[in-house]
Amino acid sequence: MTQKADDGNDNADGSDPRQKMPPEIKRYYEVHIRAPSKWRPFTIREVKASYIGQLVRISGIVTRCSDVKPLMQVAVYTCEECGYEIFQDVTARVFMPLFECPSKLCFVNRKKGNLILQLRASKFLKFQEAKIQELAEHVPKGHIPRSMTGHFRGEMTRKVAPGDVVELSGIFLPIPYTGFRAMRAGLVADTYLEVMSDTHFKKKYGV
Repeated sequence: MTQKADDGNDNADGSDPRQKMPPEIKRYYEVHIRAPSKWRPFTIREVKASYIGQLVRISGIVTRCSDVKPLMQVAVYTCEECGYEIFQDVTARVFMPLFECPSKLCFVNRKKGNLILQLRASKFLKFQEAKIQELAEHVPKGHIPRSMTGHFRGEMTRKVAPGDVVELSGIFLPIPYTGFRAMRAGLVADTYLEVMSDTHFKKKYGV
């Protein structure tokens, strides 16, 4: 297992910020923001594009949940030439791995050090995705119920199940399309709710 370097140690020459250990890899707590209870929860169709980047509170019923999977937060690499550890912050669902060592030692020696991804030294978060649909009483007559995607991370995972009637507080954010869908969508992006807290009103099967 790769031994992690600390800030200011001899394993970093300061030539690249990616050689410094990011604070996320040493953070053992989570911060969640809860919307005030006096706020009236929005229906899903009331959440417009103007609310992007804001804390919102919605109500609905969970229709689908994915399995809990590991989501990479910090990728750690080791250079085969100089032995330095390189840290890469991962802020999106998709990222491009590093292949060449950016250290000063490899640059001086004119070598393109090959980077090996160290999965055991990297940091992962628990991640789950769920679909939340409008309640029947919130759907105007003759309309189709709308739905929203919710992202649950860390200790927020496994809090909801299909059939649960919930109120969710979180940040309404855009997420760009990837691959071929991105070519067709152009500047259009999808949206999701980064869930910070949840309140249950009814569990499935009346539990």
